[in-house]
Amino acid sequence: MRDMLLVTGALGFIGANLTRALNSLGYDELLLVDHLGTNEKWRNIRTLCFEEYLDRADFLSLIKEDRLSEK
Repeated sequence: MRDMLLVTGALGFIGANLTRALNSLGYDELLLVDHLGTNEKWRNIRTLCFEEYLDRADFLSLIKEDRLSEK
């Protein structure tokens, strides 16, 4: 697994602004994790640079199965 930064709650106000700040510092190898649901929070990250987005349930499954290093 490459070195990536993990941002949880990425679709919310704080998570999206943290991702924006990391982008401004040159970080774009980011793994964003949140639960999208049926709302339009995805708009908070549509202009941001990141490597991958995972739904919270998928992320937790990878941890439980010790497969996070595959990402």
